[in-house]
Amino acid sequence: FLTDRPLVYISLGTINNTDIDFFTQCLTAFRDIPANFVMSIGNQLKTDNLGTIPENFIIRNFVHQLELLKHTHIFITHGGMNSVQESLLESVPMMVVPQQVEQQIVANQIKKSEAGIVVGSKISVNGLKSGLQLMLEDHAKFKENAEKLGTTLKDSGGTSRAVDEILAYCQSKT
Repeated sequence: FLTDRPLVYISLGTINNTDIDFFTQCLTAFRDIPANFVMSIGNQLKTDNLGTIPENFIIRNFVHQLELLKHTHIFITHGGMNSVQESLLESVPMMVVPQQVEQQIVANQIKKSEAGIVVGSKISVNGLKSGLQLMLEDHAKFKENAEKLGTTLKDSGGTSRAVDEILAYCQSKT
């Protein structure tokens, strides 16, 4: 499935991932896009409920996101902090479809930094399709900006530094 065509990964995370309308709209919007798609639908939905699966799609209840992002061209995500950071660390631009308020805040920062775009709260087949087409056309710009943010994350010390800072703060308060 890894070919010369772009690989687009679609996931709404592990908590709010039961929006069957979103997933079926993705199938409709992207069936004729010259790309390959991997869609993770969580363990509550069944592939059978999605209707006809286009040939350019692989649908799974679970995927190894960290491994898949190493091969991903564009990540369509809910905008959770873990997913966003993992995507940026791999320099993968995002099309963000926020499911919660804090995800909208993260999405706005992705848009502001031009590491991706935000799909509004009224998701439509046409909106998804035009958003992805824009990202494919301007991929180099989005990827460069995602890489800049990813480098900033790496240079800041990452998770281990954050843990060290938290522990140091807690110890200073005892």
